[in-house]
Amino acid sequence: MKRAGDLLSVFFDEYTGRNARSISKVFTSWAAIAKEQRIPAAVDHAQIVELERNIVLIEADHPGWIQILQTKQQELLESFRRRFPELTINGVSFRLSRGAIQAREDDGGDAFDASKDPVAYDSRATPPDDDVLSKIEHSEAFKKLVSHFEEGNL
Repeated sequence: MKRAGDLLSVFFDEYTGRNARSISKVFTSWAAIAKEQRIPAAVDHAQIVELERNIVLIEADHPGWIQILQTKQQELLESFRRRFPELTINGVSFRLSRGAIQAREDDGGDAFDASKDPVAYDSRATPPDDDVLSKIEHSEAFKKLVSHFEEGNL
C-alpha cells in the first residue's frame, strides 16, 4: 500500500512536470546546507519557506540573520544547485519572518519522509477553494494518477 505522500509526489510530478520529491527535499535539506556553509546556528533562526519560479525563499526571525545569510548568498545558491541540479535553482532570496521559526531536522539525504513533506496539511493554512480543487480533479494528470492507482500500478 502506498503512502499519501508517495501518491502526491507522483501526482505533482505528472501535474507540474517537475520532480516533487526533489522539491520536498529542498525544504528538509536546510540543516545540512547551513552546516555545510558553516552557519549551523541559522537553522534555529531561518527556514526555507518557498520554492517559486526557481528561487529559494528563506525566512529569518531577525534582520541580523538576513544580513548573515546575505553574506553567504552565493555559496547557498551553489549548495542548492549542487544538491538539486534537476530543479534549475536560479537564486536565493530572503525576508523577515512574521512569527517564530520552527527548525526542521535534516531528512538525512535520500530517505523521503512524508511527515516532513512541506505539502502536508497545515492547520493554519487557508484551505484551497473549490475552484482550485475542481481544476485538479478535472486535470489529465490527476485522472492518469487515479487510473494508475485503480489498476494497481502505483
